[in-house]
Amino acid sequence: MRRPIRSFIIFLLALFLVTLPATAQTENKVVGTGTPESCTEQALRDAIDGGGSISFDCGGGDVTITLTEELFFQDYDTLIDGGNRITLQPAGPGIRVVYFRTWGFDAARTLVLRNLSITGASRSGPGEESNGAAIYARSQAANFEVDIPTLILQNVTMTNNVSTQTSSSGNGYDFGGGAVYILGGQLTVQNSTFINNRSDGGAGGALHGLGSSILIENSSFQDNAATKMSGDTGNSGYGGSLYVDGTLRQGERSIQIVGSTFTGNTGENSGGVAYVNLYSDRGSFFSVDSSTFLNNTVSNGQTGWGGALAGGG
Repeated sequence: MRRPIRSFIIFLLALFLVTLPATAQTENKVVGTGTPESCTEQALRDAIDGGGSISFDCGGGDVTITLTEELFFQDYDTLIDGGNRITLQPAGPGIRVVYFRTWGFDAARTLVLRNLSITGASRSGPGEESNGAAIYARSQAANFEVDIPTLILQNVTMTNNVSTQTSSSGNGYDFGGGAVYILGGQLTVQNSTFINNRSDGGAGGALHGLGSSILIENSSFQDNAATKMSGDTGNSGYGGSLYVDGTLRQGERSIQIVGSTFTGNTGENSGGVAYVNLYSDRGSFFSVDSSTFLNNTVSNGQTGWGGALAGGG
C-alpha cells in the first residue's frame, strides 16, 4: 500500500507546483537563436509574456528591434538585459516603446531595463496622451502601503524621444516626459544617458514625475529641453531634464541626484535642468550630491528663472 500512497503524494506535489501563482515563478528566457534575423519584435513579445529575466542571443553585433506598438507590462516582475547590443526603436511616429502599469491590488511589480538603448519614440496629443514618449510608468494600485511599483533603468541610453502636448487646458506642467513619465511609483536611474529628448508644450524634457519618488545616480543628461506651448505664458516649458510635482505618500519620499552631470539642457519657462515642486506636509525632500551643472539655460528672458534648478512648494 505504501507505493500507491507515495505516488499519490508525488502527484499532489506536482499539481501544487504547476498551479503556483505566476508571480512566484522565476524564468530565464532568451530572445533569438544566434542571428540578428532571429531577434524579432514577435520574439521579444513572446518572451515578455509571463515576465521573468530576459536576455538576447542575436549574434556578435548590435541589433535594432523595430516596434509596431508599445510593449505592455502589468502582471509580472520583468528584467530585460540588452547586453549593450540592443536598441528598441518605434516603426513610426506616435508609438511609445514601453507602457508599465500596475492595477488594483497588484502593486508589487518591478520592471528593470538594463544595458540597452531606446531612441526615436514620440507621443502627441492632449493631456495624458502625450505622457512618456518612450516609457510611461503608471500606477493605479489599490493599496500603496503594501509595495511600491518600481521602474529601474540601469545603463540605458535614451535619445531623440519627443513628447508633444497639443492642448493642456492650462496645466501643461502636469504632462510631458520626453523620455520617461512616471505616475505614483519609484523611479531609479543608474549609469544611464539621456540626450536630446524633449517635452514640447509640457514639462520634463527627459523625465517627468508626478506623485513619485526618483533616484538618479551616476548618469548624464545632455541637450534635453522643455518648450512652451504656443500662446502659453506660464503653464509649460518647465524642467529641461527633469520635472517633479510631489513625491509618494509612503516609503522614501525623495528626489535625489547623486554623481550625475547635466550639460546644455534648456527649460523655456523655468528650470534649465530641473523644476521640483514638493509638499512639506508629506515629509518629502530634494537633494543634490557630487553632481555637475554646465551651460544649462532658461530661454525665456521675461519670465524664466533657475538656469539650473527651480521650484517651490
